[in-house]
Amino acid sequence: MSNDVLFDCSQFVSFNTDDSCVVDDLKADLKKLEFEKIKIKAEIDNVKLQYYQEEWLEYVFEMVDLEFLGYLQSNEWPQQNEVPVPIEKLISVLKNYVDLKLIRDLKIMFVGCAPEKKNEKWVSRVRVTSDKIIDELYENQFETVIILEVD
Repeated sequence: MSNDVLFDCSQFVSFNTDDSCVVDDLKADLKKLEFEKIKIKAEIDNVKLQYYQEEWLEYVFEMVDLEFLGYLQSNEWPQQNEVPVPIEKLISVLKNYVDLKLIRDLKIMFVGCAPEKKNEKWVSRVRVTSDKIIDELYENQFETVIILEVD
């Protein structure tokens, strides 16, 4: 039985908001973080949308950068207080939108690989407050898939 990888090295955010202008603002702020591209839901590969369909909220962005997950590796992030700048910038932007209550029900997803046959044992799902996102990312940096549900 094959267990091919459908996709890998992917980062997503999904959230709800009552203000559609916030969606454009957040996309613009994420673009400033040097991702190769910020894809809206309509631009995301169908295999990715289908694979995590139960996770998606009203809005979904894929933050395209095949190297980004490398910042979660121990050689890039050896000590909890030595947060890699790209991680720190991303979390700062998202935390700001949550703390200002511009978005709600935020999910931040880091996918090392998505095998054809899903295995929940490879997923670290953590409910976290906005001020603990960095701590939880550090604690779960070796997981294949990290899903942070931010209150």
